Amino acid sequence: MFDPLTYSVKDIADFNRDGFVGSDEQFVAFRTGRLSFQHPAITARYQMLSEISSYFQVGYTGLMRDEAVFLFAQQRAVFMTTGTWDARSLLEQADGTFEVGVMDYPLPTSDDPVYGSVISGPNYERIDGGFRFGITRTSKHPEVALDFLLFMAGRTNNSKLNEIIGWIPSVRGSETPSFLQGFEPHLRGVYGCFRPDNLGGETWLEWVQQYSLFQIKKISYEELAAKFEPFYEKNGMTDFLEQQKSWRRALHKEAQFLAGIRANAFYDREKSDSWWIRYRLITADRQVAREIIHERQMRMVLNGIPDTVVNPYEYSPQVLEKVREKMKKRLKD
Repeated sequence: MFDPLTYSVKDIADFNRDGFVGSDEQFVAFRTGRLSFQHPAITARYQMLSEISSYFQVGYTGLMRDEAVFLFAQQRAVFMTTGTWDARSLLEQADGTFEVGVMDYPLPTSDDPVYGSVISGPNYERIDGGFRFGITRTSKHPEVALDFLLFMAGRTNNSKLNEIIGWIPSVRGSETPSFLQGFEPHLRGVYGCFRPDNLGGETWLEWVQQYSLFQIKKISYEELAAKFEPFYEKNGMTDFLEQQKSWRRALHKEAQFLAGIRANAFYDREKSDSWWIRYRLITADRQVAREIIHERQMRMVLNGIPDTVVNPYEYSPQVLEKVREKMKKRLKD
């Protein structure tokens, strides 16, 4: 309910223009003064959170998953957030006592007097496969195992399999069990672009402490921002640099991966360009582009952002003027 409100943060913090705001980009935006807790979208997120949580049970922040299910089954909670893994057990516990329904999270519309100005669309639900098929290297009969997995991945059989385990099938064309249709994900919409807890290290610990106090209304949003934001900007540099080191530590794995693709390209009997295209694209994305992005972020963190830079999805008047001059020259030539 709260994350979609922060989608507009990407307009000023998505420096690599991939549509998301990474923990590194978010820190750069704060460090250079482009982003703060006074941003309307961020303020709206925590205002809504405070409003909604006022209806929760006292001590809700300390409840674990099993305790939440227990309260719901006892009719001491009218609503709980969960997934398909709980659906069947909740239906069985409620059988003959009360009716269980599935609903979407309510979201404000564009005409909402408080949140309408920051909501950009419905909530996009990022999906992931939770039941992966695979064959071990030590399998005595890999061809038989593969045949069985293909059998289970067929539309009809996959529908039956997921009905038994109570999950939504990920095979295209398979039918979702009727009691799970309310859980089908929304594949069009917006997502959150603000996560102050994902830089790691000391900043993560500080956020957890201050955010917990805000959740139980021991401190206000203004106090949360006043305590965390200076700490984040001052101490986050250490965590940011450690994150950059971790990225570099993984470069050898990328090199090994690319070496395998390059070998396939060399030994491709069909002499097609597909392996070489794959090799060039991955090299450009995972090695060249990341180096450029890393250096740009470091330059911004250390030196600030030049006045000529507007937003990641915009161009400054100076840049536009240069583009116009180049276009005029090309038209003349």
